[in-house]
Amino acid sequence: MNKEAAFIKKTFLIFLIGFIFLSLGSLVWNIINEKQSVKEYATIEAQASFNKDILYRQWNAMHGGVYVPITDKTPSNPYLTFVPEKDITTVSGKKLTLINPAYMTRQVYEIAKSQNGMIGHITSLNPIRPENKADEWETIALQRFEKGENNFNSIEKINGATYLRFMNSMKVEESCMKCHSHQGYKLDDNRGGISVAVSLEKYQHITSSKIKALIITHLIFFLIILIFFVFVYRRFIKEIKKQSELQSKIAENESFLTHQFNKMPIAYILWDTDWRVQKWNPAAEKLFGYTEKEVLGKNAFEVIVPEQAKNGIKETLKKKQSEGTDFKNINENHTKKGEILQCVWYNSFLKNDQGAISQIISMVEDITERKQSEQNLIAAKERAEESETKVRSMFQNALTGFVYFTPEGKIIEANPAVAHIMGSPSLDATLSINLLTFEPLIKIGFTDSIKQCIKGKSVVTEQKVYTTKWGKTVFLKYFLVPIFKEDEVIGIWANLNDLTDLWETQNSLKNAIEHSERIKKRLQDAQALAKVGNWEIDLKTGTIWESDEALRIYGLEATDQTLLLKKIQEAPLPEYRYVMDESLTLLVTESTPYNVEFQIKRQSDGLNYYVHSKAELEKDENGQPSKVIGVIQDITDRKLIENELRVLSSAIEQNPASIVITNPEGIIEYVNPKFTEVTGYTFNEVKGENPNILKSGLTPATDYAELWKTIKAGYSWNGEFCNKKKNGEFYWESATLSPVYDSLGTIIHFVAVKENITEKKEMERKLYTALIEGEERERNRFSKELHDGLGPLLSTIKLYFQWLAETEASDKKQMIIDKGTNNIDEAIQTLREISNNLSPRSLSIFGLTNTLISFIDGINQIQRVNIQFKSNLKKGFNTSLEISLYRIILELINNSLKHSKANEILIQLMFDETTRRINLDYADDGIGFNVKEVQQNEKGNGLPNIQNRVLSFNGYFGITSHKNRGMQVKIEIPIKHQNS
Repeated sequence: MNKEAAFIKKTFLIFLIGFIFLSLGSLVWNIINEKQSVKEYATIEAQASFNKDILYRQWNAMHGGVYVPITDKTPSNPYLTFVPEKDITTVSGKKLTLINPAYMTRQVYEIAKSQNGMIGHITSLNPIRPENKADEWETIALQRFEKGENNFNSIEKINGATYLRFMNSMKVEESCMKCHSHQGYKLDDNRGGISVAVSLEKYQHITSSKIKALIITHLIFFLIILIFFVFVYRRFIKEIKKQSELQSKIAENESFLTHQFNKMPIAYILWDTDWRVQKWNPAAEKLFGYTEKEVLGKNAFEVIVPEQAKNGIKETLKKKQSEGTDFKNINENHTKKGEILQCVWYNSFLKNDQGAISQIISMVEDITERKQSEQNLIAAKERAEESETKVRSMFQNALTGFVYFTPEGKIIEANPAVAHIMGSPSLDATLSINLLTFEPLIKIGFTDSIKQCIKGKSVVTEQKVYTTKWGKTVFLKYFLVPIFKEDEVIGIWANLNDLTDLWETQNSLKNAIEHSERIKKRLQDAQALAKVGNWEIDLKTGTIWESDEALRIYGLEATDQTLLLKKIQEAPLPEYRYVMDESLTLLVTESTPYNVEFQIKRQSDGLNYYVHSKAELEKDENGQPSKVIGVIQDITDRKLIENELRVLSSAIEQNPASIVITNPEGIIEYVNPKFTEVTGYTFNEVKGENPNILKSGLTPATDYAELWKTIKAGYSWNGEFCNKKKNGEFYWESATLSPVYDSLGTIIHFVAVKENITEKKEMERKLYTALIEGEERERNRFSKELHDGLGPLLSTIKLYFQWLAETEASDKKQMIIDKGTNNIDEAIQTLREISNNLSPRSLSIFGLTNTLISFIDGINQIQRVNIQFKSNLKKGFNTSLEISLYRIILELINNSLKHSKANEILIQLMFDETTRRINLDYADDGIGFNVKEVQQNEKGNGLPNIQNRVLSFNGYFGITSHKNRGMQVKIEIPIKHQNS
C-alpha cells in the first residue's frame, strides 16, 4: 500500500508540474498570438485603404481625368503640359483644370492625414512631380517591385510613433498611357506604388487589455485545477487503504483459479470481448501447438480458425454474444503445424456487475477422430446439439443506501446515501416522502415491488433506471427485505445501490471476490454442460480425488478414499479393465498418453454408460511420477447418435426408392445411389442444382405450385410426376416430399422419397384398355341380343296391334289378343335372358368368389392400389344374387380407383350360417367425401344402383365417409328369402 501511495504521490506531482508548464506555455502562446495580431489587423486596414485608393484612381483614369475649378489649393497642374486642353474655361467664364489620378490621390492623402492620422503617398522611381519622390523605405520597396514582388510591409517609427508601413505595386494599364506614355512606360510595366502608414497605437491598447485578461483567467483556472488535484489526491489515498484488503483476497482466489486453469488436462482458453486471448492453459498449448506467449492478445481468427471457416464462425460468435447465453458449437480449427482439427467448444460468458459481458471462457475438446461419423446428416447434428443444456447465472450485489419504512410507505429511518441516490435536496426532504405515493418511484414499479414483498413475504430484488423528482437520473438496484412480527410484515428494509456513483469502484472491488467465485463456478458449470469431470490420483499416497461431475458420471457420492477407489475400479465392465490398467501402467512407466473409451455400470441406476477418459502424468521436482491428472466425459449420447447415424446412413444408401435432400430454396444437397440408377445423373452432376433438371414438361405447373405451397406450409405432399432422365427418356415417379425442422422449428431441408412407377403406369394403362374393350364387346353383344332376339318379337307385336285396329270380327280380335299376349310374354322372357346374360361367363363357370379373386388379382398386379379380399362363400347361391354382389363390388372398386385416390382397399364377403346372412364389408383409405352431398347431387347410377340392388333382396345398405378418412360400406343380405 505504501508503494501505491508513493506512486500516486509521484504521479500527482508529475501531473501538477506538467500542468504548471502547460498553463505557462498556454499563456505565453496566447500573448504571442495577441501581439502578432496587432500587425495582422493593421495590415488588413492598410490593404483595405490601398484597395479603396486603387478604385478611385481607376474611376478617374476611366474618365480620362476630371476637371475642377482652379483654386489656391488646386492650382493648374504644370506637369501635364503635353495634354491638350489641360486647362479650359466654361461658357460662363469659370476656369477649370484637369485633375489626373496621381494629382487626385495626393490631395486625398493630405486630407486623410489631417483627419485620421493615416499617411498615404503615391510614388515612383521616375516621378513626374517632385512631391511624389520616394523616401528611403519606399525606394527599398520599389526596388523589390522591380524584382517581381507585389507588396512590402514592416513596422517603422515615424516622428517617434510606431506605424505599420504598407506598400503595393501599381502596373501600367491602358488608361494610364494618356499621362505617362511620354515617360516610356509600356502596358503591365511596374510604374510605381502607393504606400500607406497605419498607426499601431489603437491596436496596441486593445492587445494590452486582452493580455491582462489572459493572465487573470489562466491564474484562476490554475488555482481551480490545483484545488481539484489536491482533493482527488486525498480521495485516492483514502480509497487505496480500503482496496488493499480486497486486493489480497482477490489475489488468493486468482492464484487458486490459475493453478486449476493450468492443471486442467483439457484445453481452457480465456478471451476478452473481442475474442483476443487472455489466458491459454498448457492443455491448449498441447492441442494447438502454440505457447501462451505466442497467442496472448491475438484474435482467435489469427491463430486457430481456418480461412474458409472465418465468416461462418464470426457470424455465430456475433449472434451468441448478442444473446449473452452459454453455447456449444463444433468448429474446424488448425494447429500451429497447419493440421486441421474438429473441436467441440463449450463457451460461457462472464458478466460484470452491470450485466455486460466482460470475458468469455471456452473449454475445447478434440473430436477429430469421431467427427467423420457425425457428418452424414445435418439433422443429426441438430439433434446432437439439442442434447446439450444451457445454463444462465446472473447475480449482482451493490449496497449503498439503507431505508426502513412501514408497509404504508412512511419512512422511519434512512441514511444520507438514500437522499443522494434519490436526488433529494436533503435527508429531511427524503424522510417526508411516502414511498407508495411518490410519483418517480411509481413510474419504475418500486411501489409494485413493495406490494409484492408484503404479499409474498419474501425478498424482492429489482434493477431500474430512475429519474428523481429533481431531475437526477440514477441506475438503481434495490433489495426489499420484509421484517416480521408474529408472521405479520411490520416493516421493510430497503437497500438502494447507485451504480452510477463514484463509490462504484469500491463496490466493484468488493464484488471481485464474488466474480472470482463465479469464474470458479462457471468452470464447474462448463464441466456439467459438457458432461466432463476431472480426477486426480496421488501416486505417493494412493488417494484419489473426483470432481462433482466425475462422481455423477460414476453414479457415486463422496465417501472415504478406500471405498471410493474400490467402487471406481469396479465400475468399468470386465472386458475393459485390462485395457484401462495397461494404459494407466504405460502412462506412469513410459509417459504414454492415457486416452481410452470404455463402458461403466453406473452405481446409482445400474445402467451401462459409455465414457471417454484422458490423463497426463505429473512429476515431482526430482522427475519422479507424483500424480495422474485426468478428465472423464460421459459420451453415451454421442455413441447412441453414432449408432443411429450408421443405421440412417445405411437405410438411405440402400433404400430401393430414390431419395433427394434439398435446402429450403430447393437446391440439391444429397441423392442416394438409387437416384443415380433411375435418372442416370451422378451425385456430383446434380449437387447444387435445382430438381427442375428432371422436368419433362408433362406435369402441369399447378401441380408444382401446389407441391411448394404444401411443403413450405410444413405439410407432407404426395403425388406423381412424369420426369425426364439424363438420356432424355421419360419415366413416372410416385413421390412423397416432407420438410425437415431444426430445434427452433425452422425448416432447414426438404426430403423427397420417390418410387419409379413407370411399369405400373404401363400395366394400369393396359388394364384400363382391356376394361374398355371388354365393355365395348358387352355393348355389342347386348345390341345384337336386342336386335336378334327382342327386335323381331316387338315388330310382331306391332303388327298384331295394327291388325287388331283394322279387324272388326270379335273372334279374330280375340285370336289377335291371345297371340299378342303370347308374344309379349315371350319378349319379357327374352329381356330377362338378355339381362341375365350380361354377367361375365367366368361367374357362371367359376362362381362368385373365384371370379372376384381373378378380377382383384389383375388390379393388384399393376400395384396402384393394394386390394385385400377375404371370403368364405363356398356354396353356390342364387345366380341373380351373385350377379348383383359382383356388380356391387365392381362398382365400389371402380369408385375407389376413379375418385378416392386410395392406396389400400379391404373387402370381406362372408356368409354367417347362424344368422343366415351374407355380410359385405368394404373400406378404403382414400380422400373421403360428404355422403349427404354426394347422395343429393348424384347424377349417375353409382350409389343409387348399389342401394337399389341391395334393397331388391330386402337387404341393409350403410355408408360412412369423412374428408381424408376414407370410405366404409356395410351391406347385409338375408338368405332366408333366397334359394341357396
